[in-house]
Amino acid sequence: MYIAILEDDPGQAKLMTIWLERAGHACKTYATGKSFIENVASEQFNLLILDWELPDIKGDEVLQWVRENLGWEIPILFMTFRDGSEEVASILKLGADDFVSKSVERNELLARIDSLQRRAALPQQKQQILRIGEFVIDGVEHKVTRHGQEIKLTPTELKLAMYLFQTMDKLRTRSDLLANVWGRNAEISTRTVDIHISRLRKKLELTPENGWLLESVSGVGYRLLKQK
Repeated sequence: MYIAILEDDPGQAKLMTIWLERAGHACKTYATGKSFIENVASEQFNLLILDWELPDIKGDEVLQWVRENLGWEIPILFMTFRDGSEEVASILKLGADDFVSKSVERNELLARIDSLQRRAALPQQKQQILRIGEFVIDGVEHKVTRHGQEIKLTPTELKLAMYLFQTMDKLRTRSDLLANVWGRNAEISTRTVDIHISRLRKKLELTPENGWLLESVSGVGYRLLKQK
């Protein structure tokens, strides 16, 4: 996943970045609420980690801004030294999906992030037939058609196509694609993702000439866009 970290402590931010990148995620850090608010909408994050205590804006105010301006789809993990039941209840009510102590250990942090990723994917998994533009992606009959003509895809290519179309306009990291298409425990390299993306782009003709862009974001992953 592509994860934003709002944390004013440089040491804490660096440690979390190391943990997350070693687990296959991509990260971007912000030290102030102002810088976060000014830039977050221009990125395509899959998850936000917010600190409560910030030098300029309180974390709960940032949380409220996110829900009011960016919606409720993106998962938010809140980090805090506070553990009072009323304070925890208040951030959950404002829209946090989960919270952890700032003294959280690596394994617990990664487990909570995995849990949020699974929850976010559930609504997408229920949709078995997608009709987008000239494409029909049928997860029941296991086939893809373009302008009514069937395109031969391997089972993995079909799963990849389904996931990319389900998450159109969103940046997906290679680790995210591996987890959702091949399975989290698959022992394969990210190069496999690149090869399948290239094949899918060619087979489905996802090119600007046809009104599509399967964009490669250097060092991060891929994003499927419908061009106007």
